[in-house]
Amino acid sequence: MYKLYTFCVIFVALFFFADVELSKSLQTNIQTPVQYIYGSHSLDEVEHSSDWQTTNDVNTVKKKSSVIWERIILPKDLPAQDTSLFVSEIYENYKVYEDGHEIYHFGNMHTFSGWNFNFIPLPDNSAGKTLYFEVESKYNMIGLRGTVEAGERVVLLGHILRANLTQIIVPVMMASVGFFFLALGLRSKSNRYYLWLATFLIVEPGYLFGRTYIKSLLYDNPHFWIEVRLLCLYAAPTMFIPFISRLLGKFRKSFSALWWFHTVLLAFIIVSDMSGLWSVEQFYNLYDQILLITMILVGTFVIKASWKNPELRVLAAGFTAYMLTGTYDVLVTTNVIPYQESGTAQYGLMLMILSIIAVHSNRYRQIHENLEVYSKELTVKNEELERLSRIKDEFLANTSHELRTPLNGIIGISESILDGIGGPINETVHRNLNMIINSGKRLSNLVNDILDYSKLRHKELQLKLETLNLLTILESVVVLTDALAKTKGLEVHVNISSDINVLGACPSISA
Repeated sequence: MYKLYTFCVIFVALFFFADVELSKSLQTNIQTPVQYIYGSHSLDEVEHSSDWQTTNDVNTVKKKSSVIWERIILPKDLPAQDTSLFVSEIYENYKVYEDGHEIYHFGNMHTFSGWNFNFIPLPDNSAGKTLYFEVESKYNMIGLRGTVEAGERVVLLGHILRANLTQIIVPVMMASVGFFFLALGLRSKSNRYYLWLATFLIVEPGYLFGRTYIKSLLYDNPHFWIEVRLLCLYAAPTMFIPFISRLLGKFRKSFSALWWFHTVLLAFIIVSDMSGLWSVEQFYNLYDQILLITMILVGTFVIKASWKNPELRVLAAGFTAYMLTGTYDVLVTTNVIPYQESGTAQYGLMLMILSIIAVHSNRYRQIHENLEVYSKELTVKNEELERLSRIKDEFLANTSHELRTPLNGIIGISESILDGIGGPINETVHRNLNMIINSGKRLSNLVNDILDYSKLRHKELQLKLETLNLLTILESVVVLTDALAKTKGLEVHVNISSDINVLGACPSISA
C-alpha cells in the first residue's frame, strides 16, 4: 500500500510541475511599473493627477478603498490589428479607457456581476499606449491580479488554453473516479457509503472548473459560473463528511454534528439567495474561514483515528496534504498572502482521493488474499471429508457383509424348522417362527439398504414401482409389534379391507 501511495505522490508532483510549466504560457509583457490611485475620480482628474503610486507587481496592491484607478503601458511591439489584453483576475466591476475613450466595461458599478473572463479587445494601433482601469470592488481584494498579457488575439487564446490544460484534466479525472465509485455504491448495499464519495467527486469538479478561464469560452456568463462555483464549494462538505465518518468508523457524533451544521448552512445560503436577502457570493469570505476550521477538525479526527491504525496513516497523510493546500488557498483568497495564479488545493485533493483509493485497494487486496486462504482451507477440508466418507463406506460395506452371514443362517434354520424338518410344531411355535423369519428378512433388507447407500450416492440405483396390498403390510407390522404390545397389556388388531392397494410403492431397490 505504501508503494502505491508513493507512486501516487510522485504522479501528483509531476502533474503539479507540469501545471507550473504550462502556466508559463501566460506571461506578463506590459511595461512596468504599474501605477495606481485610490478613490472615485473622473478620467480627466486621474490623467492629470500627481498622486499616482507605483508598483512592479500588481498582486501587492492592497484594498484601501472601494474604487481604484490603475494604468498600464502596452508593449511597443504589439501588432497593429486583432490584438487583445488578458488579465487573470480583475476585482470586480471595471471600465477600460484608451485615448480618453471607454473601450470596454464589465458589470454595473455598485452591483456584483461575477468574475469576468478578462479578455479585452484592443483598438487598432494600440502599441505603446496607456490604458486606464477604473475598478470598483466590494470584495477583500481590488484591481488587477495575476498575469497581464497583451498580444495577437489567436496567439493569446492559445496561451490561455495551454495554461489551463491541467486545470481541466484534474476535474475530469475526479469526475471519472466519482462515476466509478457511484457504480460501486449502486452494486452492493454494503458499499452504499461510496455514494457520498461519488457525489463529492462529481460536485467538487464544478468548483474547480469554475476557477478556469476556459469556462467562459463555453458559456460567457460570469454570474452563472460564480453561482455554480460557490454552490459546489458550499455543498462539498455535506457529501464528504458522511463518507469519511463511515470510512473511519469513529467519532460518529462529532461528524454528525458537523454534517448537520453544513447542511443547515447550505440550506440557509440557498434560501437567502433565492429570497434576495443575501447573495451566494456574500458568504464567500465567511465560508472560507468556516471551511478551514472544518478541515482542521476533520483532519484532527483522521490523524487521531490513524494513530494506532497503519492503514489509515496513508489517509491521514493525504488529508493533511489537502488541509495544508486548502489552508494556503484560503490565505490567498483572504489576501493574507500574495495572490497566486492557480490554486494548490486541487493537488492536495488529488492526493487525498488517491490515498482513499490506496486504502480501499489495500482492503480489497486483503479480502482477495483472505478468500484465497479460505479457498485453500476449504479444499483441504473437502479432501479430508471425502477421505472420511470413503472410510465410512468401506466400514458400512464390511459390517453389512458380516451381518448378512448370521442373518441368512437364522432365516434358513427357521424356515427348515417351519417346514417340519425336526418334526411337527404347534400353532404358537409356527407363529413365532414366522415372526423370526419376517424379522430376519427385514433386517436383511436393512443390511442391503446399507450396502446400496454407496450406490445411491453415485446415482446407480433404480426404483421399481409396484402395487402393494395395504392389509399385508399392516399385518406384518402387527406381527412385529405384537410381543411388545402384550408386555404392556395391549392388543393390536387390523380391521381393513383386503382389496386396498398402494399404487406406486417400492417393495425393493435394485442396481
